[in-house]
Amino acid sequence: MSINLLRKRNWASKDRITFVISLHFPALANLLAVPLTLSKIGLEAFGQLSYYLVICAIIPAIGGLGLAESAVFHCGRWLGDKNTMNPLPAINILALIQTGLVSLLVLGISANLSPNNLKDTQAISLTCITTALISISNVWRSNCTGLSLLRTVSLERLLSSIFKITAIAFMFGFDSISIISILEVQTIASALSAITLLLALCLNCGIRELVWPTTGGIVRSILKYSMSQAPASIVGPLLSRLDQFILGHLSSAEALGTYSTSVSASEGLTLSTGGFRDLTSAQQAQKLQLLKIRHNSKLALFTSLIMLGIALIATAIAWDQLDSSGYSAVITPFLILLSASAIGAPGSIAGAVLMGRGKPMLRSVSLFLGLATDVILLLWLAPSGAALGAAIATAISGMSAGALNIAFCKSKLGLEWSDFFPPWRANLEHD
Repeated sequence: MSINLLRKRNWASKDRITFVISLHFPALANLLAVPLTLSKIGLEAFGQLSYYLVICAIIPAIGGLGLAESAVFHCGRWLGDKNTMNPLPAINILALIQTGLVSLLVLGISANLSPNNLKDTQAISLTCITTALISISNVWRSNCTGLSLLRTVSLERLLSSIFKITAIAFMFGFDSISIISILEVQTIASALSAITLLLALCLNCGIRELVWPTTGGIVRSILKYSMSQAPASIVGPLLSRLDQFILGHLSSAEALGTYSTSVSASEGLTLSTGGFRDLTSAQQAQKLQLLKIRHNSKLALFTSLIMLGIALIATAIAWDQLDSSGYSAVITPFLILLSASAIGAPGSIAGAVLMGRGKPMLRSVSLFLGLATDVILLLWLAPSGAALGAAIATAISGMSAGALNIAFCKSKLGLEWSDFFPPWRANLEHD
């Protein structure tokens, strides 16, 4: 399929809906996998497993230095303007370089910063391979998102999620779940994602479009945007994952396991926000109507609130069973994190607007201040409050960063708080 055909079907409604729904496939897989894993290895081992998985989540984003975000922006601009040069070859070259650097970063962190009980050679090797695959997949997924290949991203998430839950259920049945086996499943699932995304790009754009030609001008443009987004790409993952890393050093493995379970469950129920954020960033890169901001913000907020309501009802129903199973300590941190994610959803959309409108440094400032708040509160609350203290710190810092995003949208783009939160404005004069 040529780029011209892609432009004709740009942002089909059913593709957007499927794209957002598909974000819940990994969430469903996690919600099913966590109790199966916990029941076999316990909270302490689950905390150790979470440490490796946190590395897989943090390092690709930090080492990526904003390349994935730059890919969404430039591919979206190329899709929206036929006079713009094809950015795919330059993006893919930079992605391969990035992947090598990320692998070296994982090895360095694992060897020098990990606690002694988390220096298993096999686990570190699997973590390194998985991180490299996630790194390249992030860029290819951003290419697909920017090019409006939303069905591809949905299919990739579905296939990866089905494989994960099927493999873990199989291991559960044969009583073979362990830290290593879960990491092996994660590695294979990441490889499946990378292959699916690459094949889709080849089929839809053509191999030649992916590798040739390129110029120094487009490389500089990609790097310029990437570097302006780099602070946010570093701080963002730290804001969502540093709490687990710090808690692993300040508290026990059991406390880390409790908190990691809360984080996994809360993030799983609010993943739709990430979908609306990605759509907003790509749409704004094409300079689509600002009215879409309000539409996406509404959907992100309402979806998150619905998930919060479902979680409250389910918790009330299952309280006795959770208490008798020894998992009641997970509930309060889980509800705090989920509530903060719901309230902060419009702030996340505001951050995507800043990225799409070419002001990523402002989002970086918001995230940096949120991270500073998170670290201060973690050092204060985590030693005595363990999982509960970490949840409170993360909730406050995340909502603070979102509020700053909206404030920047108001001061720099002329948007109002009522474009992100109710009561919604009847119309947007600046559309």
